[in-house]
Amino acid sequence: MLLDMGGARVAEIDSRLRRVDLPLIAGAGADAHVAEAVALLAEAAPVRERVRGLVRVGERRWDLVLDRDQVIRLPESDPAAALKHVMALETGEKLFEREVTVVDMRDPRRPMLRLTPFGKEEVTRVRAQAAGEKA
Repeated sequence: MLLDMGGARVAEIDSRLRRVDLPLIAGAGADAHVAEAVALLAEAAPVRERVRGLVRVGERRWDLVLDRDQVIRLPESDPAAALKHVMALETGEKLFEREVTVVDMRDPRRPMLRLTPFGKEEVTRVRAQAAGEKA
């Protein structure tokens, strides 16, 4: 389904491949929040080439889905500010080039990162090594 900025149906599309130039916006209630989704995609400019789409979750908030199965979970309140914070981390620290699968900003006061299994192993190894050096 092709929607305009107001969420009105414009045309049927039989394959995603016909309009890969347009963002994929999915989830219950997403059609009523197309303008917000487009604004979030604009905020995600540093990772735009890696964005697969936006998913509306629980008809109240968004997940930004990147390639490499990475997800940014945005809060219900002021998702643009949370995404701006994540993009600052990406610009400065190349966050999404690291072993991160999820950046959870649902509580902006306590951002959480979920690491890949390899990333978890590396953290464990480094901690064990640091503990051995202190002994």
